Amino acid sequence: MFNVAQVGVGSRGKNTLDAFLKYQDSVEIMAICDTNKIDLRKVAGQFDISACFSNIEDLINYADFDVASVTTPTPVRLEVILPLLEAGLDVLVDKPFAV
Repeated sequence: MFNVAQVGVGSRGKNTLDAFLKYQDSVEIMAICDTNKIDLRKVAGQFDISACFSNIEDLINYADFDVASVTTPTPVRLEVILPLLEAGLDVLVDKPFAV
């Protein structure tokens, strides 16, 4: 079982969450993270996720997950990925990796 945190809950992030739901026998969505608090609350309700974070540091410090799926906009992707990698977490990155 992979415990996943979804970072970025815009349209790509929601599509990724939908895809994860198809594999519920091997993937559990543990947390979501996005700086847009309105989208964060909306997606949390839609996918019944209680662990919601508006910054990457809180996600790393307080969420219980093994893999971070990152679908943030390309210009900010590197600043999201680096703290995750520095924390020793596995990262699944939506293309491209960075600008």
